Amino acid sequence: LVAAGLSVWVIAVAFISGENRGILLLMLPFLILLAWLLHYLRLGICQKYPGRFFERSMSVPLDIILLRIIEIFRSLPALFLLLALLAIIREAGLIQMALILALIMWPSFARYTRAEFIALREQEFVSAAKLLRRSNYHIIFREILPNAVPPIAVVTAFGVSSAILAESTLSFLGMGLSADAVSWGSMLNEARKYFGAWWLAVFPGLAIFVVVFTMNSLGDYFSRKYSTS
Repeated sequence: LVAAGLSVWVIAVAFISGENRGILLLMLPFLILLAWLLHYLRLGICQKYPGRFFERSMSVPLDIILLRIIEIFRSLPALFLLLALLAIIREAGLIQMALILALIMWPSFARYTRAEFIALREQEFVSAAKLLRRSNYHIIFREILPNAVPPIAVVTAFGVSSAILAESTLSFLGMGLSADAVSWGSMLNEARKYFGAWWLAVFPGLAIFVVVFTMNSLGDYFSRKYSTS
């Protein structure tokens, strides 16, 4: 089912005009998720609940589906996927660039968040909440999520700095934002034409350094604070 869905997606990308290819390409994770959902629904109908699907409730293994999607994205070379997306979209704006970077970087965040939630699920305060007959919603959002925010904030801080460096590098190489959009990387690229105007290269580079150094310092601060608490 997944192979058939990917084949249809590839054919659609090949025949749709260039302006809409980028939007269709960003729909890939949702198509994969839909294919897995349909697959497990088919198994539930044919094996677990034959003939009585509408009379009983059926649980969908969302955790397994998420893990499979993460494995698919992690198996793809991030650099090649990034260059392919930029080649398809071509004139990428700020929103398109943010979506592309999020599409490439989200598996790491999702995998770390899942591991943190599983570790916190075995803690004593979760067992106490279950003994008090708290709902799953209360346990997830009132008990586990507040304790998972500090370590996730550490990964987020380092992820933001990595995204800034990636966008600046692509813009410096001329493969990032469109020509009408201004970024620090594109300013460094333009500064190569004017060697005498040193400030054209110093201040954008200094801005990149300050922001990345600040985010890394913030992530290191959260990491030390979380490890000592």
